[in-house]
Amino acid sequence: MFLLFGVGQLAAQAIDPAALRNDSLLFRKVLEIPGGYINDHCLIRKDSLWHLFYTTGQISSKKWYRDGNEAEIGHAVSPDLLAWKVLSPAFRTGPAGSFNAGHVYAPYVIERNGVYVMLYTGTPGSPMAGEHLCLATSIDLTTWVQHPDNPIFRNASGEVIRVSERDPHIYFEPGVGYIMYFVARLREDEAKGRTDQEFSCVAAATSPDLLNWTDHGPVMVRRTNGYDAFSYMHPESPCVIKKDGLYYLFYKSGSGMRYIISETPLDFRDRAEYFLSTAHAGEIVEWEGRWYLTSCSRQVNDIAHKWSDRTQGLFLARLTGVGLHPMVARIPDAPKEPMTFSILPKIATGGAVAWLRVPLGEWSADTPCSATILNLRTFKVQTLGEVTLRQRYNEEGATGFGMFWMKTWLIGEGSYLVTVQSPVGQLHATVAITP
Repeated sequence: MFLLFGVGQLAAQAIDPAALRNDSLLFRKVLEIPGGYINDHCLIRKDSLWHLFYTTGQISSKKWYRDGNEAEIGHAVSPDLLAWKVLSPAFRTGPAGSFNAGHVYAPYVIERNGVYVMLYTGTPGSPMAGEHLCLATSIDLTTWVQHPDNPIFRNASGEVIRVSERDPHIYFEPGVGYIMYFVARLREDEAKGRTDQEFSCVAAATSPDLLNWTDHGPVMVRRTNGYDAFSYMHPESPCVIKKDGLYYLFYKSGSGMRYIISETPLDFRDRAEYFLSTAHAGEIVEWEGRWYLTSCSRQVNDIAHKWSDRTQGLFLARLTGVGLHPMVARIPDAPKEPMTFSILPKIATGGAVAWLRVPLGEWSADTPCSATILNLRTFKVQTLGEVTLRQRYNEEGATGFGMFWMKTWLIGEGSYLVTVQSPVGQLHATVAITP
């Protein structure tokens, strides 16, 4: 369906000097599959476990799209994003003649009303004959059922047409519904018999229920052909997050991940593009106030995909930074302090200062919090007012917490429950004030 868009002329893309940097040492390999590789993937947390669903195949000198390769969606779980256990595949390719009979790859999973919905790319044979977005559902993230009306995009007559659509990513926006971002190739001249693939895009569609979709066309367009200093420029693997009221579209192009910032989730055109990392097919997730970035498929420093393409597992790094722009940082080898609210000291002498330590999102400049105290004997509540916490840093980067102080001489002797309302939720801790 998205092969029919007309696209205007675009300026030639210049080599980005930032792409020359090598940040591969900031990534830690966290999952390796003997004899196999991980490519496009997604992460979702359920109860106490992270679930990873991923494109997988066997390492070979032959083309990845050979028959029988990338024929299943892999599944692994982890309590902490670092130690992974590989489970049985979520599902495999369908029967001959189905729209996912050739290959299945690039999954994205989201939960709605207790049901997990996976959008993924399926091909009836070779990807060169068409890539289709398909849907499967599960109630436990283990057993998956294919939707009977796959693929989900058809023309006005209900017919399936040859298309190039893949790498879905879903973001929920109140007032809009579910927004699915995916990659498509475009036709510059609609009079031509088939797509000339001169341009590619990240396209978007919206849905109230993840089943019925409305096409919104391209939200960002780039030339398909062309190279930066190292690698092919075709945009791939979109990932959208919202931070501080702005929308960030991350995607792979050329030598690594780039991003565009917009005030709206449905238009990233005509805006500045920034280089983030040499990561490939990265996903960005937030957990306990910290941001994480993945990479996969190749060694992170093989940005031209020359010698390690589709040979590697999953890599992980952190995202930190102050203000508008994120930065990649290494995950420390030593365990970090737990991200909990605490008061130092727990027993304070009246007239002293007690420090309140509050977890923050690492990728933030200023975080507003409000605090109240409850006397556990009299049940009298007293407000400490609003305070702006600033991100604290050490030699390893953002620590993930901020601190402010409480004047104990303003409250009497006794035991107190201190409540802090912060972006990570409502936090509680106790402190005793002695004479």
